[in-house]
Amino acid sequence: MTRPVSLADLSAFNAELLALVQSGISLERGLADLATSSDDSLGKLARRLSDRMQQGESLPAALQGEGTAIPPIYAALVQAGVRSGRLTSALETAAELSQEVRLVRQQVGQALLAPLVLLCLSFLLTLLFGVDLLNRYRDTYHNLFLQPPAWVGWMLWIGSGLERYWWLAPLLLGAIVWGWSRSTGASLLTLSGWSAPLRWVPGVSRVIHNLQHASFAKLLALLCEQEVPLPEGLRLAAEATGDRAFADRAGQLAAAVERGDGTAARNQKGWPRFLQWALSQGAQGAGLAAVLRQTSLLYRRRAAGGMLWLRTGLPIVCTMLLGGLITLAHAVLNLGPMTALWFDLVRN
Repeated sequence: MTRPVSLADLSAFNAELLALVQSGISLERGLADLATSSDDSLGKLARRLSDRMQQGESLPAALQGEGTAIPPIYAALVQAGVRSGRLTSALETAAELSQEVRLVRQQVGQALLAPLVLLCLSFLLTLLFGVDLLNRYRDTYHNLFLQPPAWVGWMLWIGSGLERYWWLAPLLLGAIVWGWSRSTGASLLTLSGWSAPLRWVPGVSRVIHNLQHASFAKLLALLCEQEVPLPEGLRLAAEATGDRAFADRAGQLAAAVERGDGTAARNQKGWPRFLQWALSQGAQGAGLAAVLRQTSLLYRRRAAGGMLWLRTGLPIVCTMLLGGLITLAHAVLNLGPMTALWFDLVRN
């Protein structure tokens, strides 16, 4: 079974393929030369694709024949480029998308680094001083023949667990780092596989969706300029987003257009607002392509605004929230059992 390519390798392959298309060199020959000059995973991929194309397969079919090695979103992008006769533009779209998605991952990593360091320091302080303090409270309650309140007993139980199983924390940290290192694959393009936990980070899903919608609008504009029928263009461009639900909605819209339903785009639910507006204007060909290009720019600007939030707002919010929670936790740890002990002494 062929191992899936990383996003970095896919970007490098896309750059090589783009250079071949722009130079006008035969793809079969260019890929064979690339395979000869490189013996890494990129060279092996080029060799397999060259062999398939020499057997008569088209580039999209050769990419799809790689199975899980090549993400379906990339094969769909190439298919849309070939169908529109603008493969260069499609490959440039793929390059932009992969670069921006890698930037999103980088910004999320930088944003979460400071809170993670703060959390590790807090755990270390709790282990060095907090556990000893809880043990002293336990001894005090025992020596005074007092029964601690339930919530204090729960804290003492946590302290005992930390003292006994502290080694699980480094293992958890190692698992997080290992999982992060595995999230560099092409699954980043769709936030699936090892990249799926990035969906939990506020703002990431919105940025990725805006990038996907921008790519959809741009590819559909290319297809419309080449007079590809709108239903076919909708299906091809939607497949190239990698969003299964979005592709299903596009398929439903394409089927409605084929039936002659002119109001389908306006009435169908679940579509992004501006894309729905662009498709419901009734324009065709070059007119629709112009509207779609403006729509693509709009979603790209939205994605840029989201990345600005990831770069500047997310680190501040995460650090403030986590810092506040840690401060509250240490205040309860240090003062809670002491206050409860004083009340117990007064009552007894």
